[in-house]
Amino acid sequence: MRALACIVAASLASLPSVASADDDPAPAPVTEPPPVEPPTIEPVPAQPLTLTPSAPIAPPAPTGEIARVPWTQVPGRGLAIGYENGLWGNVFMQALRFRIPFSPHWGMMVKGFITHPTDHTGNIHPHYGGGRLDLFGGSPIIAGFARMYGGGGIHVATKVLGHGGDTDVHTGGGGYFGFEFFMMPKLSWIAEIGGGSGVDGSAAGATVVGGMNWYPGS
Repeated sequence: MRALACIVAASLASLPSVASADDDPAPAPVTEPPPVEPPTIEPVPAQPLTLTPSAPIAPPAPTGEIARVPWTQVPGRGLAIGYENGLWGNVFMQALRFRIPFSPHWGMMVKGFITHPTDHTGNIHPHYGGGRLDLFGGSPIIAGFARMYGGGGIHVATKVLGHGGDTDVHTGGGGYFGFEFFMMPKLSWIAEIGGGSGVDGSAAGATVVGGMNWYPGS
């Protein structure tokens, strides 16, 4: 009897526990994540504001419509040798001229001229030849290429060709205002307007003259 009780006790001991089979296994413990520290921002020291000058802006390139003198020296200095032609009253005139400066703004003009009648009627009208002495004054050179001037003087002439008139020596005078435009330091063009008394009744009235000057020493 005792032996049977021992066998039953041993069998019951070998059976799994009902309570342990029904119970769920214990959950794993929850591990808290480590605290996250905020990032450390290092302060940036303030930098001084430095302004770097930019390259100068070049002006627009000149076009063909803008003309600039290509020289830097003062043009039109010293003696000038020139030629002029135009109208003296009712006759055509040509002259060789010498411009002799006393200073940059004052000087003397010496001319040798001849007049040609413009009202031909089949005959050769008298042509007068002579010389003229003028005193003139002028402005400084403007913008490197132009100046204004004016002057006047007396002339002496006589008949050198043609019919009519006489061979006496005649005197007269006149004056003018003009402009001189330089194409280069040694060369200029002139334009003058004025009036005069003419020669022996001809060439009297308004004068309109154009020509050129050459400055060999400029």
